[in-house]
Amino acid sequence: MKKKVIVFSGIPGCGKTTLSRKIFLMNPLKTLTISNDKIREMITSSTEENVNETFKLPEADQLRDRIIKYRDIILLAAVEDDNIENIIVDATHFTKESRQIFDVLSKNPNVEVINVLLSVEKHIAHARTQKQVRTINMETIEKISDGLDSLDVTYDFFIKDDESEKQFLATL
Repeated sequence: MKKKVIVFSGIPGCGKTTLSRKIFLMNPLKTLTISNDKIREMITSSTEENVNETFKLPEADQLRDRIIKYRDIILLAAVEDDNIENIIVDATHFTKESRQIFDVLSKNPNVEVINVLLSVEKHIAHARTQKQVRTINMETIEKISDGLDSLDVTYDFFIKDDESEKQFLATL
């Protein structure tokens, strides 16, 4: 049986983490969730309350690169773990650099990379993020949305409502 690497992409507030939790709960002993937000917290000691300050630092680009590096290390280790069947990668994935590892993994005959784009209108996503500890401004949402639009990625699933989410979950 092929190991599934489920790559969630989308703007902040589109539901990536919520859907990640649903999938994890379907098979918790065989599922690993890798969250760029949690890796960022681990590396920078930033919390949801002060993360915006972290990304205003002059070293912000190097910090993003380090987050991707450690995400990839965890991902490669999880691919080799026989106890894990599903690996969920929860992040915006709006740059080409952040997606390189998935191109590599897609060539592995024992791995199925499933690219999933979660879509929601920007104003709805913005409203959702305003209810979180970490608020995200509309300018950032626009930047991430533009980055996603500029990528040459073929998505296996496009989730935009409850019905498309249900269809996706039925495939797992």
